[in-house]
Amino acid sequence: MWDVFISHAWEDKEIIARPLAHALLRMGLKVWYDEFTLKLGDSLRRSIDRGISQSRYGVVILSPYFFAKKWPQRELNGLFIREDSSGKFILPVWHNVTREDIERFSPVLADKLGVPTSKGLDFLVQEILRVVRPEAAPASRPTKERHTFVESTEPYRRDLSFSAESLIDEPDTISHLTSTGMLELISIVRHLVEKEKNLLEVLQGDMLAVGDIYGNFEAVKYIVNLWRNQEYENLVFLGNYVDEGRQQLETINFLLALKLLYPHKVFLLRGNHETPSVNSYYGFSSMCIKTFGKSARRMYSEYNILFSYFSPAFVSRGFLLVHGGMPRGLDTLEELNLLPKGDLDADNEILGQILWNDPSEYYPGFEPNWERGIHYTFGREVFLQFLENHDLTMVIRGNEIFPEGYKYFFDRHLLSVFSSPNYKMGNKAKIAEISKEGKISLIEVKNK
Repeated sequence: MWDVFISHAWEDKEIIARPLAHALLRMGLKVWYDEFTLKLGDSLRRSIDRGISQSRYGVVILSPYFFAKKWPQRELNGLFIREDSSGKFILPVWHNVTREDIERFSPVLADKLGVPTSKGLDFLVQEILRVVRPEAAPASRPTKERHTFVESTEPYRRDLSFSAESLIDEPDTISHLTSTGMLELISIVRHLVEKEKNLLEVLQGDMLAVGDIYGNFEAVKYIVNLWRNQEYENLVFLGNYVDEGRQQLETINFLLALKLLYPHKVFLLRGNHETPSVNSYYGFSSMCIKTFGKSARRMYSEYNILFSYFSPAFVSRGFLLVHGGMPRGLDTLEELNLLPKGDLDADNEILGQILWNDPSEYYPGFEPNWERGIHYTFGREVFLQFLENHDLTMVIRGNEIFPEGYKYFFDRHLLSVFSSPNYKMGNKAKIAEISKEGKISLIEVKNK
């Protein structure tokens, strides 16, 4: 007899299901979870039916993936049958879904009180314990809720020589991070981003899109503080973290620590300054020499290798986010996942264009980018065709500075944002807020 049966979509396994199963196991519960229970040659159908029939409760992780897949819905049918015969059985967990989403999928499930994963693993485990084993649950609910579900990186954080949580809670302490700590951070985040696809995708949730930063640590602190306090779901940086600014290392190290804590909510896209052919001339190489002395070559190399694994594109609900712009010669967005990772100088033609291309209001199609001396500019005609071909409504990008911190192009179907205030001649800085309903708002960034 198991205490809980965990039902989930395969896509939610690494982010939610596996950490939850291990956490419940540590609390002494008997958990039916496929990775714990199934063996080579087992019948999936019979094993799952037996697991449902012999479990006291069924934890169901409701997500957009769960709604879209047939197999989880088959499990859900079995869970409903069990509940009809034994009373309260299904314990819903909400991941990136609203009550309205669940109502459309199943009015019966929408009528049940569920717990959102946004409250964190500890909260989720305690709520399940209150039902399954009340004597083992704490007397009161935790008062400090985490912004997101981040525990899947907890095993990596145990052996760090520093506290990533403390770095985020007290940003200015990032300047005390040793070179050993930086190498640890680089290594772990590289392990994370190596596994990410070139085309990152999030199905739901609001987000902030952040343009070029250029080592402006004060601006980054302002943005991250806003993201955490307002509890936006996702935070997407469009690249160009280093070069030019006075606090390049503080900036990139802070963002790496943020990625470590929120691996499925914070996304670091690659910009053209995340290549050695650029950042060897515009300040990052010099910053490494000044900071690390004899170790400069190794540290500079380690950062650039990490950068080469950053994804170049992010898509969500018809919005495409990139650093530069649309590439010439891309038939489908999915082809981006075939591009090689670890391309140190972005020599691949498609990748290079995504990092470098700029919009032009003077030509309808693709033209050589004479101002940059590399790749292309793209005009209104080919851009609108690109949106239609790929079922997109808008592109948000960085790569250029504007006095007000932003500029719309092509009937407001392309938005360019620049997020480092006072970078040149007192420019303003903006980030883009994308609501759950797909509405765009611009937020001014200020140095703290």
